[in-house]
Amino acid sequence: MRTLRGALILLVFAVVPAPAALAATTGDMTVPELSGSVSPTMDRVGGGPKSVALGIKLGFSSLDPNQLPATLAKAELKFTRGAVVNGRWFPKCDPKKLTARKKCPRGSLLGRAKIGAAVGPTTADMLAVPLTADLYNGPGGKSIVFHFKGNVPIPINVVQVAPLTKIRERFYGFRLVVPVPEVLQMPLVGVPSSVLNFAVTVSGTVRHKGRRRGYIETSLCPPGAQVPLLGNFTFRDKIVKSDKASIVCGGALP
Repeated sequence: MRTLRGALILLVFAVVPAPAALAATTGDMTVPELSGSVSPTMDRVGGGPKSVALGIKLGFSSLDPNQLPATLAKAELKFTRGAVVNGRWFPKCDPKKLTARKKCPRGSLLGRAKIGAAVGPTTADMLAVPLTADLYNGPGGKSIVFHFKGNVPIPINVVQVAPLTKIRERFYGFRLVVPVPEVLQMPLVGVPSSVLNFAVTVSGTVRHKGRRRGYIETSLCPPGAQVPLLGNFTFRDKIVKSDKASIVCGGALP
């Protein structure tokens, strides 16, 4: 029954004129919700930084319960200054290898993500678009390479490089910018997609000078402590929405 329903939805999309199909929720009607967590906790002052796993959860909803959220075009995340990123110590992944379906060095894998997306004119008639993404250490250790994969409604094998840069702001020390590839914004001609939820855990480690070191490290993270996290989200209609959130020490990872 679900397969038949999905086929009927695709058939409807195929015959609906593009302008009608594009009539979706606008960015100003879309609400982002961002949260983060770090594990394990560490409350002993002193000593060097230790490896931690970072989890990020992101969700989008529409102020109109009958419509899907607007199509996401770019996500920008700003992270606290209290962490250390050790990308220079990790093997590097060449994005061209992933595009050609070749493997990157094993140690370059940093984490994995699950994405819930959908296409459809309304929430009642939407077609789910489940995706996964592998995250790799990019060239020079200055980016994260996202390898998106999926099979519905079309086979998806998309690679996107997201620059990771150091910044000097009052609360933030790192910025990650993730452009959303066009094929993910509109997997079917004339039918834009909506991201409903995104959950990722980054926990890569590597042996460096005889010690196991983490891609992300920190020297202090007391249980329950919170540090700033900011998300700026640009939608296909150029509307930008932001969400100021926190990364919780000891919070549950995705």
